[in-house]
Amino acid sequence: MSARVSRWLAALLCCVACEDAPAPPAPPPLRVEFAGCAAVREGPVCEVLAPSALTFWVETPEDAHLSAEIDGTTQSFPTTSAPGGRRVTVDAPAGSREVALRAARGGAAAVFRLRLDPLITSPALDEAEALRRRGKLDEAEAKLAALPSDPSRVLRLGALRKRARIESKRGALELAARLFAEALTEDRALGRVSDELHDRFALFHMHLYTGRRFADARAALSDVERLARDFPEGRVMASYYEGLLARETGDLRGALGHLRASQEAAARLGFEAQRVDALEVEASVLSQLGRHHDALAAMDAARGALPRDASPCRRAESDNNLGWVALRADADGQGPRAPEPPLRAALEAFRKECPRPAEVANVLLNLGLHAMHRDHPEEARAHLEEARRAAPRVDARFEAWAAVLDGRIALAKPETRTALAPHERTRAIGRAALLSDVELEGALGRARALEALGRTDDAARAYAEADALLDVVLRAVPLGEGRETFLHGAEQVTRLRVEFLLGRAEKADRGARDAWLREAALAAKHGKSRLLRALGCAAPASPTRREALDRALTRYQQGRAALEAELAASWRLPADRLDAALRAHDARIKDLRALLDDALAHLCPHDPDSTQGPFVPAPSEVTLVHLPTRRGWTGFAITSDAIVVHDAVGARPDLSPSRLAEALLEPFAGALRGASRLRLITHPSLDRLDLHTLPFEGAPLGARLPVVHGAGFERPLRPPSEGPLKALVVADPRGNLPGAREEARVVAAALRARGASVLLLEGEAATHAAVVAALTDPATHLFHFAGHGIYEGRDGWESALPLATGALAVADVLALARVPADVVLSGCDTGRAGTSAAAEGLGLGQAFVVAGARAVVASTRPIEDKKTLPFVRALYGDSAGPLDLVAALHHARRAAHEGDWPSDVASFRVLSP
Repeated sequence: MSARVSRWLAALLCCVACEDAPAPPAPPPLRVEFAGCAAVREGPVCEVLAPSALTFWVETPEDAHLSAEIDGTTQSFPTTSAPGGRRVTVDAPAGSREVALRAARGGAAAVFRLRLDPLITSPALDEAEALRRRGKLDEAEAKLAALPSDPSRVLRLGALRKRARIESKRGALELAARLFAEALTEDRALGRVSDELHDRFALFHMHLYTGRRFADARAALSDVERLARDFPEGRVMASYYEGLLARETGDLRGALGHLRASQEAAARLGFEAQRVDALEVEASVLSQLGRHHDALAAMDAARGALPRDASPCRRAESDNNLGWVALRADADGQGPRAPEPPLRAALEAFRKECPRPAEVANVLLNLGLHAMHRDHPEEARAHLEEARRAAPRVDARFEAWAAVLDGRIALAKPETRTALAPHERTRAIGRAALLSDVELEGALGRARALEALGRTDDAARAYAEADALLDVVLRAVPLGEGRETFLHGAEQVTRLRVEFLLGRAEKADRGARDAWLREAALAAKHGKSRLLRALGCAAPASPTRREALDRALTRYQQGRAALEAELAASWRLPADRLDAALRAHDARIKDLRALLDDALAHLCPHDPDSTQGPFVPAPSEVTLVHLPTRRGWTGFAITSDAIVVHDAVGARPDLSPSRLAEALLEPFAGALRGASRLRLITHPSLDRLDLHTLPFEGAPLGARLPVVHGAGFERPLRPPSEGPLKALVVADPRGNLPGAREEARVVAAALRARGASVLLLEGEAATHAAVVAALTDPATHLFHFAGHGIYEGRDGWESALPLATGALAVADVLALARVPADVVLSGCDTGRAGTSAAAEGLGLGQAFVVAGARAVVASTRPIEDKKTLPFVRALYGDSAGPLDLVAALHHARRAAHEGDWPSDVASFRVLSP
């Protein structure tokens, strides 16, 4: 063998050996966040006071060995579980230069290194900050006098940052903004990541609360993601401040999301003080949603988690926050907690241990609101005047609620002619400061004041404005987070408007009376449909609609941002200039709201109208509307050519059926006797009863004439389906309801006898994909479901029909491109809705109505599997031709009444728009 060949073979063998050699082990994944630094520079570099305890959150596989080193020396450390990983505490002695966390597995290791440097500081900075917090601004500034000439660039920057905060506290916003801008430039030049974030947060707070400059506040939060990469605590705080901005601009959905993200990130790092801050703000948002018990529970959790070393100021803040949440609960009649004790404790602390004039004013204002709720207007006035003396100029939120209290006091007087001005200002400040709850209160109070002044035409327009504003405000309430409870607290908008319109009708001549009564009935009907109309615009119907929505929302947000700067400072203007400025913006605001409405409309499979226009039932149909008013229950019986109104004084949902029928039905007996169909549009507290079972002339009402439970909104009639009619029958998708399978076979046979083609999906065949495809088939005119039904979730948002794979949830129904015109949901709770709303709630049957069905037969409670068969046989009958579900249910009820079935036919009702 030649030398050349030998070399070639050796090289070949070497290559083979290289290919067969095992790959080196890969280090385990390692993700680390840290907290506890006095300051953080780019790198990251952690500046510490010696000695220092640092906290690390570590995400690495359980089988990886985790160790910690300080300057190369292995250290022991405590480890606790934390969300998504482990929390490690490392004590760094004085002079330490580096902490390293090492995750080792299989001979390979991943290492996270954090460099340590001593913090450069001065006692003057700490003393100045303590004085600033106590409101001693001149003394605080004097403490900084020597630092601008200090050789240390870091200390000079520290003095600049403190001066910016002092000027912000003084209300010198333009000067403070310039100082913050200088500080941010220097922060960036020195790579002081945490200082830049803290300066941005302080600037944000000034713009948001002192100036109501939303665009500037949003700009202050720019670039926080980049900075947070080197300062994980900054990400926790950034989410918190994003939540504050969302809350203050009316985005309650965004507020809850950001606040909960902040709490989750804080829990990872053991950043308990920040978690508590976010939890208390979440409690305030929940209170605004009317979820008072949840809000109080959140406050209890936050107060229980307050660090033991929390300052008297922080504890006083918590007392005031608890008092505010308890105050709102008490005002809604859901107050298990007295607001006054925590408010008194906060007031004492802010006056003595932690002197803060602005906070004293806030607490006194809350005490004034509480006194007004207890009908003590003079005490309320005294608190308000004392609050204004304590801090003549606080912020927009204080001014807004002070105007609210002014208006409430004025309306409480026997002579209410002075009530208009404070409510005008309340509405104007609320609109300018984007405080929607304040604007709504001002709008409603303005209407009441105009009514008291006898300016009835102006009052009618003002009540309509408040009603429309409530629709806009409702859209900002997150789905599944309390739309029902929110509407419960806002119910008086509908009630007061209806009472006003009834008063107009009583004073009108015969020719105008009917028009006023119809408008009153229309207002009641509008209130009934409010929740479903808003909920129906909540889920995207298709990717195309989603894209259109995103484009429209972008345009809306850009337009809103452009207005923010103009509107921001206008709340400070005198009344005459404020009114002029707002009038100039009205057209643009109207366009923006129209754009928002258009954006939300893209979420709806169909676009129910706003119920504006004439309200005239079909010939021979009677619409019966009931609404609670100060008179008791006011009922309207409306036909195509007449309207009858009756006050059922003393009527209550808990009366016996005979007495309830006597109060609610007998006054309208003449109209009911000649009706071919009755449409019930009643307040939910009545509608949740089986009104169709009330006795009427010897038989249940539903056996006397066809009854429909209407949601209260109108939509154009759908054109009849073209071509052969098809029915979808889904039976027992989970395979444990034999009665449902028998029911489905009966239904399929009855439908085929009527000339329809039937797609029967039983058991495992009833997959989500198959059901959705059949539902959206343009030829499918009827959907019959026989199986389990589930009502779950706040606002009914988690309700669903379980299928062989997955479930058909409320969101799925709303997202369908189309639904069949007729739907029968033979399952438990398929027609059930919430119990806390002042409007028609959301359930599975209601979702189909919103999505476009003209009639839905559904049950309002659990039903037994084998007891529905007689009902279903009667519902579909043996006649030929198209199926009218309203007439069919009437036939079934009459047959049940005459035959005494073992079937809970009373639990079923027809739902319709």
